[in-house]
Amino acid sequence: MVTIRNDNSVFTAIVRIDLEQPDDQPALIEAARRMIPVFEKQPGFVSVSLHRGLRGTQIVTYLQWRNKADHEACQRNPEVMAAGQDFLAYLVSGRASIDVQTFEVVACAEAK
Repeated sequence: MVTIRNDNSVFTAIVRIDLEQPDDQPALIEAARRMIPVFEKQPGFVSVSLHRGLRGTQIVTYLQWRNKADHEACQRNPEVMAAGQDFLAYLVSGRASIDVQTFEVVACAEAK
């Protein structure tokens, strides 16, 4: 379950993909979707949310892990690397660039 709260200890990684061409967005989103079942099997996985930029030139993924070590282990996992080959092809070709940042939630609010 996606949990965004400042009183839990989950580790958050936000991945932003910038695309050269909006026409590439649907295929790259599909490549990212195919990775989700692999993430779900990884130790320490909490949640993933995939966001499509409405201009067609960005994709943002919000990932939560039990801790930083679990996130790092996932990044080194051969199964994850294999599942991400289509995704990686966009990066290697220069048709997309990636920015991965890690965060800690410090404040949240909900409608009352």
